[in-house]
Amino acid sequence: MNNKVLDCTLRDGGYYTDWHFSAKFVENYLKTIRSLPINIIEVGYLSDQNDNLGPFYHLDASTLSFIKSKIRKNQKVFAMINFKIINKKEKCLDGIRFAIPPNKISSLSKMVKDVPYFEKKLSLNINLMYLSQWINNKKLISEIFKSTPKEVKTLAFVDSHGSITPDQVDIFFREINRFKKKIDFGCHFHNNCGL
Repeated sequence: MNNKVLDCTLRDGGYYTDWHFSAKFVENYLKTIRSLPINIIEVGYLSDQNDNLGPFYHLDASTLSFIKSKIRKNQKVFAMINFKIINKKEKCLDGIRFAIPPNKISSLSKMVKDVPYFEKKLSLNINLMYLSQWINNKKLISEIFKSTPKEVKTLAFVDSHGSITPDQVDIFFREINRFKKKIDFGCHFHNNCGL
């Protein structure tokens, strides 16, 4: 089994800081990440929204270049991208992740064909949100794997509300294990309920 660890401290932590972090914090974070067995660092969002959110919500080439210069060569840099926002920009990215609800996965197939992102070999990954709402829906689970575009490298299941128990996780991953040959999958848990 070839497990990989993705750290999204800056991207997820931005919900508490509006994606503003002090230079000292970022420096310490990157120094720590460099020394840990982490494969992928998801550093924020790609977004063209006009708002007051910080630079880690509106990643630019300068920020991404700086991050790349501070981590190990074998560590990858990813960004999350909102489902409705596609911007062709940063050469410093190794991959992107879409955060989408499971009922939108079929829409992604058409969009992937229309976007030249993947011509330059960016790794395309999906975070499927709200797992607690559909964890027992076998029909939807089957449809997800049937509809996932072949360009997708990893399908991560997100416990957006942090309400799934360890037993439910075990049962769910046993259920989806039959799809393992088609695509790699992962998980993203929140700890809202202390589980």
